Amino acid sequence: RILRQVHSGDLMAGIVGWAGASDSDLVFSPLMEDEIIAIRPTMLPKPEGLIPPDDGEDLPSLPFEQACFLDWILREPTSTTRSAFEDALREAGHDPRILTARLTVDSSNAAVQYVEAGLGSAVTTRLGAHEALSLGTVRAFRLQGVTAARRFFCVLNARRVPFPAASAFVDHLLAVVGVTQQGTTE
Repeated sequence: RILRQVHSGDLMAGIVGWAGASDSDLVFSPLMEDEIIAIRPTMLPKPEGLIPPDDGEDLPSLPFEQACFLDWILREPTSTTRSAFEDALREAGHDPRILTARLTVDSSNAAVQYVEAGLGSAVTTRLGAHEALSLGTVRAFRLQGVTAARRFFCVLNARRVPFPAASAFVDHLLAVVGVTQQGTTE
């Protein structure tokens, strides 16, 4: 939706989690990478087999074999977060279809809210769970041996000249993360 709006000129710029569009009018600049983590309800007992963090690790981990016994709240199959997580599972030698989906939701916010309500565990980005983690309503963990991240991009339409205020905003946004509008890291 954001890509269509930037292409049509309804938006001068957008922030998206995918840069795979085949539209040659759209220019993508990388903004940031956000770690994908698993979260569980604070109100429920910790899962069987949860391993405390090792030296240098900040989160406990759970073997995939134990994660299969959890109820999962998963994003819809077209979700970039879900796709990145499932790709990471396959790279680690695991079949993502083994995880039991109790619910499928259409936003990270919904997944976090269902976890807070105690309905299961979910996969989201650290940024997406930031508030719930800060409030202590969810606990973060990793699946052992699985590392996943999402990349976020600023998207512009190369055929449209943005208003000066929009251009200044995009320049500022890219400068904050150390990227030029040509997409190179400074």
